[in-house]
Amino acid sequence: MFPLPVTSAWSTLPAAPGVNGVDLVKLDNTVLGVTKILHDLDFSVVTAPGSAPNGTSAWLATYPKGSYNPTGEPRGGIGFYFPGPAGHDWSDASTTQIMFSYAVYFPTGFQFVKGGKLPGPYGGASADEAFACSGGRQEDRAGCFDLRLMWRTAGAGEIYAYVPETDDNTAALSELQNTVIDDSFGVSVARGSFKFATGDWTAVAQRVKLNTVGQKDGELELFVNGKSVLQATGLEIRTSAASVFRGVHFQSFFGGSDNSWATPIDQQVHFAGMSGAVLAAGASPNEGKAAFPLGDSSTVTRTPTGSSDLPTGTGTTSGGDSDSDGTGAAGALRVSGALVAVVAAVAAAFI
Repeated sequence: MFPLPVTSAWSTLPAAPGVNGVDLVKLDNTVLGVTKILHDLDFSVVTAPGSAPNGTSAWLATYPKGSYNPTGEPRGGIGFYFPGPAGHDWSDASTTQIMFSYAVYFPTGFQFVKGGKLPGPYGGASADEAFACSGGRQEDRAGCFDLRLMWRTAGAGEIYAYVPETDDNTAALSELQNTVIDDSFGVSVARGSFKFATGDWTAVAQRVKLNTVGQKDGELELFVNGKSVLQATGLEIRTSAASVFRGVHFQSFFGGSDNSWATPIDQQVHFAGMSGAVLAAGASPNEGKAAFPLGDSSTVTRTPTGSSDLPTGTGTTSGGDSDSDGTGAAGALRVSGALVAVVAAVAAAFI
């Protein structure tokens, strides 16, 4: 699950023969430290479907017909936070670069509608500030960060980022193709740079490098099925040393803040292979290098803030989202032979 060398790591995979340095843990609320379950949403631990290895457990999220935005009715999806298992505390000030990985299974025929949220790492200067760093938050945005993913129409993928609202961050993220800047909500980073599969697993692994306080050297990188598909550089993810990693914001729902985002039928999604790691400096060959995929500033399209119907194509769009069948269809959880041995051994469990 880790397309990079790690210094310490954990995974909910059932087994990883020959792998050293990865603690295998049970997919369990108590083990992972699950807290703040949103509106008591019901989610179950089930056997992972498809090409997952025997004994792999998955979280099953259910989205009832008509559900969108987790505060509405009917309620659907999954939503909580967790710091990770004992012995893997990301909140230590010495931890400045992490990777969070999981595999997501959208069944054949899944209706993506206009989009929905997916899990990602989060952090902030305090637990309370970090917990509240989404949902259109405007106050104290400089004191937190939330880096979930999103699916869009037809399974188009992106990083959906809440980071400090600075001109430098806006400029850095706007370099990437099809990034959507919306001052009211999160930033849609490199929308459509990859697609989520249906009827198979898609493995995602997000690398986050915190900036040195006072400098703009933070980075976001996303791997999909073992391939790096996007990188944002020159970021100020935090403005003080108190802002640290807090863990994972494990959330998924349709939306969007109005019923045009709602699922038209009852639907389900599985999440498996949740894994976390602390990375050493230089773990990624892309660290410190240029951002990608780059857009063309001459093709910038601007839409009214709050609009959800955004154009596709090359360039950056400004204005956008409300926060409230792809590649990898034959064995999406496999990783390329170019990955380090520890990664290949862990991911091979899904072949």
